[in-house]
Amino acid sequence: MDSYASLVKVLDLVEHLVESKKSEILTVQELAGEAYLSESHLLRLFKLTTGQSLMDYVRGRKLAHSLKEVFDSSFNIADIAMDCGFSHEQSYIRAFRKEYNCTPGKARKEKMILPIRKRIAEQDLTMIENGVLYGPEIVVIPSFHFIGKPHEFRPFSEKEHGWKPNQLALRFYLEAVMQFSNAIDPMVYYSVTSNLSGGVEVGIEYMPCMQVKDLSHIPKGYTGRTFPTMQCALFRYVGLHPVWELSMVTANEIYKAKLDFFEKQTRYIEHERIRHFERVDTRIHKGGYCQLELMPPVIDTLQT
Repeated sequence: MDSYASLVKVLDLVEHLVESKKSEILTVQELAGEAYLSESHLLRLFKLTTGQSLMDYVRGRKLAHSLKEVFDSSFNIADIAMDCGFSHEQSYIRAFRKEYNCTPGKARKEKMILPIRKRIAEQDLTMIENGVLYGPEIVVIPSFHFIGKPHEFRPFSEKEHGWKPNQLALRFYLEAVMQFSNAIDPMVYYSVTSNLSGGVEVGIEYMPCMQVKDLSHIPKGYTGRTFPTMQCALFRYVGLHPVWELSMVTANEIYKAKLDFFEKQTRYIEHERIRHFERVDTRIHKGGYCQLELMPPVIDTLQT
């Protein structure tokens, strides 16, 4: 079973058991068995893909399903806890407080409006050649400094140049990792893809780079830039292969998901100049995984 199918299987099973009030059997071992994965692989795959731990997600979904009984029934808290798959009243109350920052008794008494943990459904995932894509989530990236090497493609041809950006990023990382004394995290490298002046028809600039604390020391041959705080749509790709095996098919599918997002909704529009940021944490690859975060800046039309 591939990564996409495994995650869909687990997500559907979690929801089925929570809705049928059989969530007491939701152990990592049983979920991993249903997905034909080892426990460690399932936990890591879920975390890398969704950004949250599997058991936090399970707990949040169980609590979300318990709210109807909290607000619409006269059941005592102990009965609700048992009904929703918690072994003890106190474990339910602790989980409730952690999730909602209040007790179920207070929530019931004060008729509080509580945000529930969103269900992750099949349509939130995209199956890609060698992995799975999750997102987007709208996030805010604080202002940051980068040092890197810009490369221009005038014009940019997918057929002719498509493989080069990934090769340039890897070469940059291997060359630059020991040169930046003020790198925030030397195990993480980025790339910034921007339209050249005149638009995408003219070409693109591709800049492999590393985030740094400031621009006080820029090694010879490199360029330093500062980007302002901005909103981005975060897509997270996870594959069971090293980053240097990221194929053009996979890359094109990731970029297609980005384009589909902008085409299917009207609230967020693309930044005129910056096409997207990419982030790669090289620590992840030591475990046989590849994670690439694609973050196209967005303009929220409701805030303009």
